[in-house]
Amino acid sequence: MKNLLQIVFVLFTIPFFQSQILKPDEIIWDKSRKLSTDEFHIKTDDTLSPIRSTVIISWELMGFSVFNKNFNQNVTTKIIKSASLVNPNLPNVEQLIDYQQTIFDLAEIYARKMRRDLFLNKSKLWKGFDFASEILNEHLNEFHRVQLLMDRQTNSGNDADKLKYWQDLIKTELSKTQQYDYQNKAKINPEKNDTENPVFTI
Repeated sequence: MKNLLQIVFVLFTIPFFQSQILKPDEIIWDKSRKLSTDEFHIKTDDTLSPIRSTVIISWELMGFSVFNKNFNQNVTTKIIKSASLVNPNLPNVEQLIDYQQTIFDLAEIYARKMRRDLFLNKSKLWKGFDFASEILNEHLNEFHRVQLLMDRQTNSGNDADKLKYWQDLIKTELSKTQQYDYQNKAKINPEKNDTENPVFTI
């Protein structure tokens, strides 16, 4: 029986640890790392659509995930380098990349909202992971709506004053939700979250 339990444990855990290994062309969001032209593997001379970053929010859960201290490393915000393009010859290329970083930062806020929802509703995961799919869809839809609003208000990052407003807002919300940073492996304090770390809203 002991050997059988060990085998079952291995079957559950091996895929989970494999899921944490990033592919060579993936960048996970990190507050200490900023995007550069090196992360955009597709180079173009297009001046009408000179830049695009492929940002993905995704989750990985396995059978024993319900026992986690937090769900920070179960939800990732990533950029796929091989699916991101840039025209490196434009004089404003640094400004273009700065706006893609802002979008990346915005996406991380919605990943944190999902991490928070998983933690506060972990009992629902005993019935399966449909709940995770549902809340991911909700947060992705909100992320895309907010990104479109930001695109319009900042003229896709070309209005420096409006962009600064959005960057300050995003920076503030990231600071408020540090408990749900991917790098944080400590146990979450829900009471602290409720009073000091509200989820992102616009």
